[in-house]
Amino acid sequence: MHSIVTVASPVARPMFTTVDVLRAELGSLLTVDDSVLETKVQEASGDIELAVGFRVPREDAVETFWQNGVVAFDRYTCREGGEPLFLRRKNVTAIGSVTLDGDTLDPSEYRLDPDEGALYRFDASSGYPRPWMFSKSIAVAYTAGYVLPPDPDADVPPAIVSCTKKLVKSFCLNLSRDQMLRSESVPGVMEFSYWVGTVGDPEKLPSEILAELALVRRPRFAVA
Repeated sequence: MHSIVTVASPVARPMFTTVDVLRAELGSLLTVDDSVLETKVQEASGDIELAVGFRVPREDAVETFWQNGVVAFDRYTCREGGEPLFLRRKNVTAIGSVTLDGDTLDPSEYRLDPDEGALYRFDASSGYPRPWMFSKSIAVAYTAGYVLPPDPDADVPPAIVSCTKKLVKSFCLNLSRDQMLRSESVPGVMEFSYWVGTVGDPEKLPSEILAELALVRRPRFAVA
C-alpha cells in the first residue's frame, strides 16, 4: 500500500530557534547582522529536519492511502487483524476526519495512538478492532507537528532546538578562524578539531549532532 501527504498551507522556511535567543546566548561573539543570522537559522533548521527524517512544524495535512494494483468489484483488506495505519507525520495532535471510499467515518470507528501515529479501525456497534477495508482509498485529515518559537506555546523537542543552535553557533564562531584549519594541537596541553561542514549542507553534520538527534528520530514503519 502507498500513501501521499498533501498540505494546503505549508510553513515556509521554518525556524527552530530565534535570532533573539542566539544573540542573548552569544552576545558580542556574534559578528553578523540579523538578516544573515536568520538565513543561517533557516538553513540549519532545514538540515536538522532532514536529519530527523520527519516534518517538524505543526501543519494540517491530508494523507491518502491506496492499494497496490487494481482489485475490481471487491473491497481490499489493507490491514488484517486490527493492525493500524501508520501516519507519516509525527506528533499527531488531532484527527479531523477519516474518509473511506468517499464515506466519512464516525469518530467512534477509529482511534489514534498519538505516540506512534497509529490509527486503528474499530467496529462502531461492538467496539472491537477490525481490519481497514476499502476499494479505492482512505483519506485521513489530521494535524501534526510542533509549535515553533517564538510562540509562547512552542513545543519543539529540546534536542532539535539544541542542535539547531549548535549549528548556527558553529557557523558564527568559525568566521573568526582560518577556514582551512581543521585542527589545532599543542602536545601535552590541548588538541581540538573543528567542524568543516557548512550550515545548509545536511550531508556533513557533525557526529555529535547526529548522535543527539538519534533520540528524536521516528522509527520508519512499513505501510504495506
